[in-house]
Order: sequence, then C-alpha cells, then structure tokens
Amino acid sequence: MSAIPCIGGRSERPISAIQNVTSESIPEVVIDVPKEKAKPTQVTVHTSTPGGVQEKRCFSRDATVYDLRCSFREVKGKQYKLLSADGRELDNGDALATFLEDAESPDLHLTKVNILHPISLDMLYEIDTPKKDSFKCEVFPFGFMEVTLGLGKYGNMMYTSVSIEDPQPCFREAGKLEPYRLGYDYFDTLESYLVGEGRHRHRMLPARKQEMEEELKVRLPAFRVLAPQIFINPDRIFKLRAFMDKDEFPPTRENLHRFMNVFFDLLTDKSAMLL
Repeated sequence: MSAIPCIGGRSERPISAIQNVTSESIPEVVIDVPKEKAKPTQVTVHTSTPGGVQEKRCFSRDATVYDLRCSFREVKGKQYKLLSADGRELDNGDALATFLEDAESPDLHLTKVNILHPISLDMLYEIDTPKKDSFKCEVFPFGFMEVTLGLGKYGNMMYTSVSIEDPQPCFREAGKLEPYRLGYDYFDTLESYLVGEGRHRHRMLPARKQEMEEELKVRLPAFRVLAPQIFINPDRIFKLRAFMDKDEFPPTRENLHRFMNVFFDLLTDKSAMLL
C-alpha cells in the first residue's frame, strides 16, 4: 500500500485511512427547522342577525355557500342574505374559505340579513272588509295573487284552510314573484294518471308533494294536509290548498301572514338549492 510522502521525516497514514476518518468521524449536522403550522381541516361558520340571534355550523374547508344554505334551510325564520365581514354578499357557488380573514383561520363570521317577502301584515290589515267566496272564506287580493282564508272541511274534519288561487300565472308574470319561480316550478311538476274509460287526471308528482308536506310540517307544526286541485286541461294547479289544525292555527290575519311567509321561505330555499 502506498503511503503519503514523509513530511518532516514522519510517515503518514494511508489515504484510505484518511478517507475513513473524514466519512465516519465528522458528526452529522442537524438543522433545526421549525415545524409547519398545521392547517385546520374545518371551518366553523358563525352567523348572527341584526337582532342578535347567533348560530354556528362546521364545514369542510372546500364547502360552498350552497352547502351552508342546505344546512341552515330548516332553521326557523325568513330567507336571508349572507354578508361577509367586509359587507360582500355571498353567492351559492362561492367557497366559504375564500371569505376567511386569514387563510389559516378556523372561523368565519357572517351576517344573516332577512329578505322581506311580498305579503306583509300591513297589507292584510289594509283590507277592511274582504269579500267572501262560496265557502264563506275571506278573500285577500294582492294584485299579484289571491289568497283565501277561513274554516274548511277536509274529509270529516274541520280545519283552518288557506287556498292560493290559480298560483301558476302568479309565478310566471313579470313582477314580485319571479324570484320564487324556480322553487314553485319544482313543486308544480305534474303527472297524468288514468281514472278509467280513457279519462285522465293530473296531480303533483307524489314525491314532491310529500316533500312539500314534510317541509310545511317542519316549519309550521299546526299543518295537517296539502290538497291541491288540478285543472284537467290545461295542465296546471288551480288551487293550492293547505289545511291546519283550527285550534292551534285559527283563521286570523296574523296566521295567514305567518303561513305565507313559511310558504315563500320554502320556495326560496328550494330555488337556492336548485341554482
């Protein structure tokens, strides 16, 4: 084995020995890198109303405003706009995470602003002596739609009856009800069925009728029966009738206002889900 030439009369270790020293004896340098801050996997959405009502829900970080609306759709109260902390209105397709003040923040604070529906209690009180129909129910014309209120019989029971007269044109004409059209058309989808001897009748799709009934029951516990009357020709709903327990829900103007707000809430929420 060759050795390194002598320096000052001394012989040195072989090169291989030096290589062993340099590769095995030098301690490994460990660089202290701070750990990356873990990002939250969820966003907690805190909502509040100008009246002070506060609620919160948890969502994944890729959730959208649509997901939030689906979660809040059974909460009591009117339909609402959602505003971010800087006053921007959130649309259904927006990702919730884009409205966080800090990208790594786990909390999102929003404001819910109620939307006023087109029928107010003042409008009902302005009609001093409403006319009555053939069933002795009071008729409330609003220009864009007509609603009757009174006691009505369904089967062998008496109920508080609310009937919206021929609602289909109301949601198709330009005016106050256009924002509700998408939701109304969803429930207004009809099917034909045979009643014998070549005669057909029409009805709401059973699954959608059941959906409306379930939604009304959740929002209005006194609700009992949904009984739409359908024109055979043309194919459209002639009357949309709802029956409520007459003791829990007497036929007062305040209760009519309450029912109409629940009805418009239902249509607005369905429209938002279909966008």
